[in-house]
Amino acid sequence: MDNFAELLELLGPYEALLPFALFGVVILMVLLVFLIKRVQKANKAKKVAPYLVFHQMQISPLGRDLYFKIRNIGDTAKVKSVSIHKRADLKINRFYKDYEVERGKVYGIFVEVIGNKRMDTNFEILVTYQDKIGNTYRQAFHVEKAEKEGKVAKLVTYA
Repeated sequence: MDNFAELLELLGPYEALLPFALFGVVILMVLLVFLIKRVQKANKAKKVAPYLVFHQMQISPLGRDLYFKIRNIGDTAKVKSVSIHKRADLKINRFYKDYEVERGKVYGIFVEVIGNKRMDTNFEILVTYQDKIGNTYRQAFHVEKAEKEGKVAKLVTYA
C-alpha cells in the first residue's frame, strides 16, 4: 500500500487523470484480444480453405456454347452461386447450387449465348462458395486468361 501512496504522490496534479488512464489501458487490452481472435480465425480459415483452379475450357464448334471446368485442389467446397460479369448476352445454362466439390474433383459450368452473336472469351465467371466451417469465398475466373492465371479467392465472410 505504501508503494501506491508514493505513486500517487509522484503523480501530483495528474492524479485526477489516473482513472482515465486505467480505462484506456483496459480498452487497449480488449482491442488486443479482439485482434488476436480475428487473426486466429483467419488462420483457421486458411487451413480449411478450398482452392479452385481452372481445369479445362471448351467452346462448341458453332461458337454458341462454352463448357468451363474448375478443379478443387483444397478442402471441400460447396458452390453457392455462379454469375457472369462483363457480358449481358450470356446466360448460365447449367450449374448446380449447393453442390459439394471435394478435393481433386472437377466442377463444370455450361454457358450459352443469348441472341445471334458468337461466343468470345472476354468475360469473367464469378464463383461464390463455402468451406466446411461456413466461411464464404468469392473467386473470379477471367475466361480469356484462365489458363495463365487463376485469381486467388477472396474471403467474403467468416462463419
